[in-house]
Amino acid sequence: MIENLGRLLSPRCVNFVTALEISWEVTKPPGYNSMKPDEWPEPVDLPFHMISLTFPGLRKLHVSLHGDIISTGEADVDDPATRNIIDIREQVICKEVDKYLSDRKEQLQHLYIALNWTLWSQLRTKASRKSAYIFEEDGYPGPRFWKHSGSNNLGYWIVEGRHGW
Repeated sequence: MIENLGRLLSPRCVNFVTALEISWEVTKPPGYNSMKPDEWPEPVDLPFHMISLTFPGLRKLHVSLHGDIISTGEADVDDPATRNIIDIREQVICKEVDKYLSDRKEQLQHLYIALNWTLWSQLRTKASRKSAYIFEEDGYPGPRFWKHSGSNNLGYWIVEGRHGW
């Protein structure tokens, strides 16, 4: 539906959209081999390019990602094989988010990326081991931690999502 919003709304209405919350299912791309979960063919179908083109006045964006790429199952973050899978998932997701953020850095004021609890908690544990870890429990949109992106204090919140318990 997000692909068609630009056609359904007048250009004037689209320009007035300053906040958007969407849910996006990310599926396994062609070439994914479930026997090799630590390998991930690119690219991943994330909605950021489409959002940039459709909503030029956007200031606040909340994207809930769920689906095959997000599901890592209950796993031990300290296990090297699991860490590798988590790192790949993080790179695949964050690469697209970082690119979107760097393209929109002047316009976008708030960016929230919601992940299911299993991946979110694993990334939170990983982030908590870094020195620049910021975690907030209260307020919109719920438990989250800050992910730095590039330089100039750019970043976004990784939020505990509700999909994929």
